[in-house]
Amino acid sequence: MQKGLNCREIPHFLPSYESVRRWKDRRVKLQLPLFPGYLFVRIPLRERLNVVTVPNVVSIVGRGNTPTPIPLEQIEWIQRGVAHGNAQPHEWLEIGQRVMIMEGALAGLEGILVSKRNSNRVVIALGSIAQSFAVVVNVEELQAVPTERKPHWVSNKPVIHAEPEHKRPRDGCPARLLA
Repeated sequence: MQKGLNCREIPHFLPSYESVRRWKDRRVKLQLPLFPGYLFVRIPLRERLNVVTVPNVVSIVGRGNTPTPIPLEQIEWIQRGVAHGNAQPHEWLEIGQRVMIMEGALAGLEGILVSKRNSNRVVIALGSIAQSFAVVVNVEELQAVPTERKPHWVSNKPVIHAEPEHKRPRDGCPARLLA
């Protein structure tokens, strides 16, 4: 897809992360997409046909023929998380303990505090695509966000969650609603 977008000179962004996988005889570092199935493009509305005709592009996320714009602020969050926060994919979570990162390169990002193997991780939720990513932070850099303030990523629309792995169909592919 990236090659097709490059040929058509369409600005795009594929956030990725490094994953170490163990093969039979060695360990391999792979670059994997942070949000499998998503690649971000910046185009005028009239050029959407140039994107959907690129090989392997399924559709543009949106309602009907109207693409859903991703706020520039959220694209910047992803870029900062990938560049400075060791971003890794994380499942979409229900709203829980919300925090704001107060110091460092990730200052100003809001998310949900979770713990993973004795390190503090903040899950940054992107409501516009119902996806999340996690970054490692020091607990001293965090401040609780008042609970009466509704986060910008919360909407009154229902969120569709993929089934847990043990409940997924045998082919291992989670159902995903793009709308």
